[in-house]
Amino acid sequence: MAIAISSWKSFCSTLQDLKTEAISLNACDVGPTALSVFAMICNALKKIDLDNNPALAGKWRDMRGMADLDLQLPMLPLIEQTELVQLHEAESGWEVLCTLLPAASVLELTVRHCKLGPRQISRLAQAIRSSAKRRQHESECISHIAICGNPVGSGLGDYTGLCDASERSAEAQGNAAWHELCDALQYADVAHMSAAKVGMD
Repeated sequence: MAIAISSWKSFCSTLQDLKTEAISLNACDVGPTALSVFAMICNALKKIDLDNNPALAGKWRDMRGMADLDLQLPMLPLIEQTELVQLHEAESGWEVLCTLLPAASVLELTVRHCKLGPRQISRLAQAIRSSAKRRQHESECISHIAICGNPVGSGLGDYTGLCDASERSAEAQGNAAWHELCDALQYADVAHMSAAKVGMD
């Protein structure tokens, strides 16, 4: 069941009011619009699980080649049909999340199997580095990152079909994003990083 944007905003507002510290949106078909709304209230969260959301960066198409609805969460009521959350600007939600991440309290972020390519991973690396700089005098910083199953590099095997044509051909871009991420993780002294099946040989 597709969910109205007003329902999603209400849900996120409730999370903020409850001062929730951890949330899993695993396999909830969260897309860029929903992620933009969610990112605005994630400053108090310590653990965010966004695994298995292939529309996260706005590139996913279903088996029929049609854009999927941005968000489908059966546990929330459908309200106004005219306000259904649709895919729009491809990377808007991811950009909002990465922009706000340095000022947030997030310690653990998992984005496995979200079809994030080199551009998105590069943006994540920048956010991790900025977060470390901002929180360098604090005892708690980002300590756990998981990006398994995202098409970062060229050696993708069966994962090649997960990224668009420009990213498939951009081996140099993938390698650069990977090295940028590794440098950021080292700079931020991230204790645990999981990155299986990302196309990096």
